[in-house]
Amino acid sequence: MTILKLVEINLQPDRFEEGVAALKGVCDAVRANEPGCVYIAPYSLGANPVTVVEVYADEAAVKVHNKSEPVLGAIKQLAPLLAGAPSVRELTEC
Repeated sequence: MTILKLVEINLQPDRFEEGVAALKGVCDAVRANEPGCVYIAPYSLGANPVTVVEVYADEAAVKVHNKSEPVLGAIKQLAPLLAGAPSVRELTEC
């Protein structure tokens, strides 16, 4: 069953471009290293919030993603760039 995650991230306004670049980098790494990740990319209207759209083949792929090196590294890299805690919504295919 396909799983869709929407991760809404607010970056510090003065570090917005730096944060977007970091998000693009982690999305590239996930696409290259996680075959269970069907799709991942950041979206915005040029300002906060940035929404990362993530699609996974199944729950096992989500578990792999949550423990992957790109994600763990991104958490550390993005922490000082955030303007608050990210919001995560997870939806499953009907």
